[in-house]
Amino acid sequence: MITFENYYVLLLLLGIPLFIVLYKTNIIKKNALPALYTDWQGDIFSWKSKKVTFFKWVVIVFCALSYICAVIAMANPRNTKYEKRYISRGTEVMFILDISPSMAAMDLGNKGRIDCARETIMQVVNSMTGTAFGIIAIGTDAACVMPPSLDTKLFERRLYNIKLGEFGDGTALGVGISSAVFHLASSMAPQKAIILMTDGENNAGTIHPYTAAKLAKEEKIPIYVMGIGTQGTVPIEYTDPVSGKIFSGFLDSKFDTESLSKIAEITNGSFYEIQAVEDLTNVTRAIVQNESVVPHFYTVSVDTDFYRVFLTLAEILAIFAWMIETLYLRKFF
Repeated sequence: MITFENYYVLLLLLGIPLFIVLYKTNIIKKNALPALYTDWQGDIFSWKSKKVTFFKWVVIVFCALSYICAVIAMANPRNTKYEKRYISRGTEVMFILDISPSMAAMDLGNKGRIDCARETIMQVVNSMTGTAFGIIAIGTDAACVMPPSLDTKLFERRLYNIKLGEFGDGTALGVGISSAVFHLASSMAPQKAIILMTDGENNAGTIHPYTAAKLAKEEKIPIYVMGIGTQGTVPIEYTDPVSGKIFSGFLDSKFDTESLSKIAEITNGSFYEIQAVEDLTNVTRAIVQNESVVPHFYTVSVDTDFYRVFLTLAEILAIFAWMIETLYLRKFF
């Protein structure tokens, strides 16, 4: 919200219409001496150059704008924002996102599984202020793309920068879960949770998913597992991140429901089969809300002053007006 520190200074803007009135009524008038003393009865000399007239008006406009900017600068305009300062931690949620090529399958409406997952995650993240979110991306290997943070803009940028297949074409569920537990275990957050979104079964990595799930149980971190996609033959279109080639065709889609259910069961979490975008959104939001702990915070106002901007504009406009008047118009008189 834009406000002014000194509103009364803005009354000086009335000087412009006051000057125009005084000038039009000849109360204010330039002092001038006639160049010719005679009884000449002919036409009075007048300057007819349109270019000169145009630049004279430019000088007048620049001077008026310079005056306006100077007055606004003296009034000290500022933008006031209200920010939250958290004095306690809330819930921390780590998303484990499968980015194997099969996540490009288009069986959730007209979009790929990965696109639906991204959109759902961002809808939930944007609606749950005070909850810290992180991302673990898994393929043949796993990596922490974003540690738990309240910075939603950075989270979104990191989420959408993930490319399908950049960590290989496998699915290392155990490594992904272990990485998520590692980043959450040392946190002082009162509540923690892991949400695993995958469309496959564990077929890579050196850590078994059940072993990783037991680590999560020891840290009292529940894992909510979502098996995304329909089973059977589904259309797929995938762009290889290395060669840039586009592959399209059909995928024999399947995932190990029993194994995924067991991972959730070990940690006292839940398993969900997701075959529609609405289910994905509703389930993810319900999980985060159920695990949510509201952190304590206080609100502070942060002011950003803009007087330097208007003062600089006033100086620039005044300099341009002076240059036009001195270097261009004066040579005609």
